[in-house]
Amino acid sequence: MPTSADIQYQVLKMLQRQIRCHRVAVLGTAAVGKTCLVKRYLDNEFNIEHEPTVDEFYKKEIIAQGCRMTLEIMDTAGYYSFPEMRRLTIRKADTIVLVFALDDKSTFDYVKEIYKEVLDVIGGRGRKEIYLVGNKCDLESDRQVLDDDIDDIASKSIYMETSAKTGHNVSAVFDRIAEALLEGPHNKSMDRRKCNLKRRFSKVIIANRFVSNLDHKPPRQHHKALLGRSLTLDVQ
Repeated sequence: MPTSADIQYQVLKMLQRQIRCHRVAVLGTAAVGKTCLVKRYLDNEFNIEHEPTVDEFYKKEIIAQGCRMTLEIMDTAGYYSFPEMRRLTIRKADTIVLVFALDDKSTFDYVKEIYKEVLDVIGGRGRKEIYLVGNKCDLESDRQVLDDDIDDIASKSIYMETSAKTGHNVSAVFDRIAEALLEGPHNKSMDRRKCNLKRRFSKVIIANRFVSNLDHKPPRQHHKALLGRSLTLDVQ
């Protein structure tokens, strides 16, 4: 019969398998700092040299609001030879992050087109969280994208300004994404299943401990039998 420690180990393994993996797609044209943002968040490092990215996937296990979860971050290429590949990425993602450079107006114009494509793919607003990220806020004197330019999309999404170079607001973006994902309806139902699983197996553990205690209890000996044997010895 398995011990309570064995059952607890199996429960832990089952709960770990239920840690949900959420996909976050980071989209934007080349050289806006998508990879730098991801690297700053994952490793707290910044590489000033730009190397064009071919779709890269990163995973980070985090704890948000006391819950364990895994973020799978899709760092996408700046340009797609096949637009359908970008649409597939959008469909697979739980959260969309649109990145542009505050010092380059053309990168924001590109993001506006992607935003329209995202809405077309997901079937309108409200289906997935969309984050608009203006990167390179450390280059304030070179800013080309003004608040008036951003207002329309920013009012329909979650807008934050970051600096991959200094680290400003980078963790805040991904922390907010994690919290929003945890508050989603799919995760609430999963949390209920976890609680039910814990309660069910805790009952098994308690029952197993009771049976285990019975197994280790020394057998009771009958007083009459002992008395009979002692009398026999006295007679001899």
